[in-house]
Amino acid sequence: METNKKPLTPEERQANIDRFIKRWKEERAKADDEFEARVKSPEYQDMLKELRKKNAARGVIIPEPKV
Repeated sequence: METNKKPLTPEERQANIDRFIKRWKEERAKADDEFEARVKSPEYQDMLKELRKKNAARGVIIPEPKV
């Protein structure tokens, strides 16, 4: 199938790559921030305490998260 698009110049190709990397880094930072907020939430901490209590009764240890 033929397309009417012209090949990208090296500068255009690099600009596309740079935009893609910038967008990926922004999305990654947003996801990391959301994860940290969720881990620090009281609901999550209460759930984690309950899970640790149940697993301690079975002899399983859950390590502390690295935040």
